[in-house]
Amino acid sequence: MESKIPFLITIDTEGDNLWSKPEVITTNNTKQLFRFQELCIKYGLKPTYLTNYEMAMDTEFVKFGKKYLNRKQCEIGMHLHGWNSPPIVPLTTADNQRQPYLIEYSTEIMEEKIVIMTRLLEERFETKVTSHRSGRWAMNETYMKLLEKYGYKVDCSVTPGVSWAKMPGGNPAFGGSDYRLFPSGAYHPSSENIGMKGDMKILEVPVTIIKKPRYGIGLLASLEKSFFFRNLFISKLLVKNSWIRPGPDNLEDMMDTAEICKRNDHGYIEFMLHSSEMTQGLNPTFLSEESIDKLFADMEKLFQYVSAFSYGETLTDFRPGI
Repeated sequence: MESKIPFLITIDTEGDNLWSKPEVITTNNTKQLFRFQELCIKYGLKPTYLTNYEMAMDTEFVKFGKKYLNRKQCEIGMHLHGWNSPPIVPLTTADNQRQPYLIEYSTEIMEEKIVIMTRLLEERFETKVTSHRSGRWAMNETYMKLLEKYGYKVDCSVTPGVSWAKMPGGNPAFGGSDYRLFPSGAYHPSSENIGMKGDMKILEVPVTIIKKPRYGIGLLASLEKSFFFRNLFISKLLVKNSWIRPGPDNLEDMMDTAEICKRNDHGYIEFMLHSSEMTQGLNPTFLSEESIDKLFADMEKLFQYVSAFSYGETLTDFRPGI
């Protein structure tokens, strides 16, 4: 095991097709999670289900979570969507459509939402909740300090190399977090600037995102020091961000990204997916039964591939090793 690296599976466990911004949120995707969990067990993997309000209120998901928690085969963490997590404090006249970032609320409201969600999860699942991912990938110093204050050991909200600044929240002029200059490996953030290593006890475990050249390493090496490469638009044409996040046809890319993590001694590999992406028609990507079967087939091939050089851990299990 010493020669292997941790493989961390993080699932944003939330209602059905939130991309469509529904006024009434359903949680039918719970049913497909049994299939996913059993696939993880087959390869010795332990998902962290980062759970939001509507899923915490879903009786079937709570039964599911407690079953596998008791077997030590998963972890329940928090996934907080600011606009529909209590207390409900409207920021706009159409919060369900605009989906405000939690960091748009006052510190007092942010703290109250974190306290209520933490208590709800711990009461419903009868477990200590110590891992977290923010809704819509939004994070700042205030948010991180509040997580640490309430006992969170691990956050995984950072998407290194990716900016959400052009994705508006409640305020059309207010975009999300910009992570382009953030570390790509696990680190303890600075309380003054969470994009830098520092003094906080909470561990940031960024999603695995590797920059890859679109048109060959040779061309990239020759251009990346040039004046033109500094232009964000031009650099996007030359470089792509590769996630360990299943899409319709990216199995080989995920395998290659995992291999790069191993080869470069990255320290871990972090997979992510939304719970609703595992059920046909409950997301904008996998619309048919055939596409779901292919998704599961691709995940099995990925899990089998990485099992040769990795082992499964939950987010909180990973924390003591850093």
